[in-house]
Amino acid sequence: MIISIRKMESVLKCFLLSVLFLGFTNIFSIAAGNSEVLYTGKQVVVEGESFTITCVTDLFQNIKWQKDLRPIVGDLAKQFNITLHQDKFEIISTLSTSHAQTSHSGSYRCGPFLESYHIYVLSANSITVNYDPDSTKYKTIDFKSPLEIQCNTTESDTRMEWYKNDTKLTSTSRIKIEDNRLVIEKPEVEDAGNYTCKLIHTKGPGNGTVSSSADIRVVVKPQVGTQKDVTVVEGEKLKLECAVIGSPTPTIVWKFGNNTYNQSTERVQLVEYGGVPNAALIINEATMDDRGNYVCSASTETESDISTSTVYVRVKDKLAALWPFLGICAEVFVLCAIILIYEKKRNKTELEESDTDNSPETKNTPDHGKDSVRQRK
Repeated sequence: MIISIRKMESVLKCFLLSVLFLGFTNIFSIAAGNSEVLYTGKQVVVEGESFTITCVTDLFQNIKWQKDLRPIVGDLAKQFNITLHQDKFEIISTLSTSHAQTSHSGSYRCGPFLESYHIYVLSANSITVNYDPDSTKYKTIDFKSPLEIQCNTTESDTRMEWYKNDTKLTSTSRIKIEDNRLVIEKPEVEDAGNYTCKLIHTKGPGNGTVSSSADIRVVVKPQVGTQKDVTVVEGEKLKLECAVIGSPTPTIVWKFGNNTYNQSTERVQLVEYGGVPNAALIINEATMDDRGNYVCSASTETESDISTSTVYVRVKDKLAALWPFLGICAEVFVLCAIILIYEKKRNKTELEESDTDNSPETKNTPDHGKDSVRQRK
């Protein structure tokens, strides 16, 4: 019995020594700054964005967040939201803000003896673009001159990269890239699209990361064209076509009198023409009321550039083709009547003259007898 008690005491002493050894090991590890910690979250953010740093460490840590080795307390603490969660094996703490500022750049750690985590907050307004006048988004193509986009910056130790629709651009025979300038010598409709200039750090901890960027929407001013006038017979189909160029695809609106058509109605149909929706107007049975000026109007998302063209519609009567024929028939009838009357009068005159020549008075004249005598000889 005594031996068993002594064995238990020995086991208990070994257990206590092990616990003390582990405790002292953790204490020395903390003091030496070798305690394990895991940080997650974005390290590079743009001013105005949100960021969150998550710290995962062991249970022996006293969580006290610091920035640049200074405790986050007072007014500084009001700029962040700090949470703490503890389970059986580890402590999880987060530090976050919904609106990053350039002053938030620095080194963060969740305990005085832990490793640091670096955050870089980049200025959001470090690029200025030569947008169209009175615009903060658009650049319009002028086919008569080269398209030039400039992204200017005051930041040093940077370079500029250019993208179109998320595809990186390089210099070609037609496209010239000179760091902050992109020039397209002979712009085409296909050159319209979404362009982005990205400012890249070339030195320091953020080397290779995007400092800031700017988006440029390149558009083609809409241009439209129609026939000057169209003639249709009453009751037949009327179709008006509006030739349109522009990018992005313009929005077409037709106007006739006080009526505006931007979609089909029961009587007026708007259909696609030349790949542009609503660029053709169709009326299946034209009436006299459809005579007048029709205006085709095209606009893009810029809403400042609008192009129009006007076509005049003439509607002829159904019997319009018959009237000339009837006129000819009337002329022939009148002419025949005149000829008939003339011939009738001429025949009557000749008949009267014939009756006069054969009268008895003419037969008894002296001259008449002489002629008779002469004939006998």
